[in-house]
Amino acid sequence: EEDAHLNNIWNALYSGVSSANRVLYQFENSTIEMNGKENYIAELKVARAFYYYLLLEAFGNVPIIDRFDVPDGYLPATEPRSKVFEFVESELKNNINNLSEDVLNTYGRFNKWNAKMLLARLYLNAEAWIGTPMYNECENLCNEIIATNKYRLDGDYSLPFSTNTLIISLLCLGIFFSLPTQEFFRGQGKIKVGTGMDKTYYIDISIT
Repeated sequence: EEDAHLNNIWNALYSGVSSANRVLYQFENSTIEMNGKENYIAELKVARAFYYYLLLEAFGNVPIIDRFDVPDGYLPATEPRSKVFEFVESELKNNINNLSEDVLNTYGRFNKWNAKMLLARLYLNAEAWIGTPMYNECENLCNEIIATNKYRLDGDYSLPFSTNTLIISLLCLGIFFSLPTQEFFRGQGKIKVGTGMDKTYYIDISIT
């Protein structure tokens, strides 16, 4: 009997993979000339890698589907976790340098720095997932992100645990993996993170 919760996670993540593959197929087969086409393609491949990271984390061994034009009845083989790890790593490393370094105008999208953060998270789990420690690689990427001075940790350690900040744990997502449904006000420097009790809650941020 299928577990409804796991089934929903599986379907949601592969829906994301399929959407990325579809738009990639449209980009790669379009004859329309447009500025930054390779950058959009890189961003889509990194977004697809993000879905595969989540599949890797949740399920381990999963099929790798990297194309949209598959034949009817196509049933991809399940790949070992090590191969899925290599796919995610390769997609990130091959496309990071084609992503924007802008952290404001790419809100809700992948930029160079949150892609590096995703790669760092992959390396953080490398020993558990593929049996190869990659902590140095993880640390180097984190230090590289810190050195940009584009992000900061809040000086108050207790703030993420404050009862006055609803869903404050989303702060890390709001900075590194921003949700497109959130509201961002550049002048105010606030991220809308949720509503409740007839109130709207925001996180104060500082991005330079």
